[in-house]
Amino acid sequence: MRELVQRRGLIRRTYALTPDGIRVSAQGLLSGHTVSFPYLLMFGDPVEIWTSSRIAFVSTFILAALAIVVAVVPDAEPYAWAFWGAFAVVAGAYYYFSRSHLFGFTDGTKTLLFLHDTNPEQLKAFLAEARTVARTRARVVMIPLRTSGDPSADLHHAMTLHAKGIITDDELAEFKARLDGREWRKADEWNPN
Repeated sequence: MRELVQRRGLIRRTYALTPDGIRVSAQGLLSGHTVSFPYLLMFGDPVEIWTSSRIAFVSTFILAALAIVVAVVPDAEPYAWAFWGAFAVVAGAYYYFSRSHLFGFTDGTKTLLFLHDTNPEQLKAFLAEARTVARTRARVVMIPLRTSGDPSADLHHAMTLHAKGIITDDELAEFKARLDGREWRKADEWNPN
């Protein structure tokens, strides 16, 4: 699956796998925009949030409070509490059904979010393919691991790649062995005795 389409109300989001990353196109009733996210973001920290309309939440609270106040005031119109209570129920239902469960990844500068509650199986399949493409792309860019002049920075870089699942345990062990041999050779060169 190279594309995922998600709809929420009047907004349609299309996620597409491109050679450089994930392209997200969002189109509303009168506007639209496109944003690209690099594949390395797929190895960022996972994020899960619930969102909803604040206006619906506040109006639900205010209408429910008004219904309670009208019910306890002795000079209020009869059944006024039912009128305001019905509005509170409608606002509460809108608040409940407008909630969205978002899932995604963040690297501190960019965040890629998906609607988690629209088609979970389709989302899982898209994310699995995106991770496979991301891992392949990262391995092309970052593997083979190259040594620089700073062994601790090289080791930190390799450990980060391993923690994100880009390199395997065997590749990390092989790179550590290469680092150990290089440090030994440098020590020999500096101190031939």
